[in-house]
Amino acid sequence: MGDVGENLSLACADNGSPVIDILAGEPSMKGFPNQVSNLETLAAALKVFSDLMAEAQEPQDDGVFGEALIRRGVLRTGHKVMPVDEYIAQQKAKKGSSYQSFRTSARGLRELFRVLRLQCTSPQ
Repeated sequence: MGDVGENLSLACADNGSPVIDILAGEPSMKGFPNQVSNLETLAAALKVFSDLMAEAQEPQDDGVFGEALIRRGVLRTGHKVMPVDEYIAQQKAKKGSSYQSFRTSARGLRELFRVLRLQCTSPQ
């Protein structure tokens, strides 16, 4: 749509809702991950990401990161409390990874980490 300030720009997302890019030209995201509403949880999620890298796993994989977030207690098993293994099996039974909430949460968090420049890359 246009500039709204020296370092701000305003655009429309695919669904028509406004997206403000705080630093024009810098990485941006369409929305804050609604699964995480406090800094302690964000810090715990970043630690899981880092731990997975140290364990030679692939935190860039939504399934790996999302499942680790659930298993390590950073994210919960949804609105209804249930055993972790049961929840993960239930989610994996859904067709398409975009319908598996732990994958969606992981993707949103990785995007936020990228925007905040907190996400590291795996060693080569």
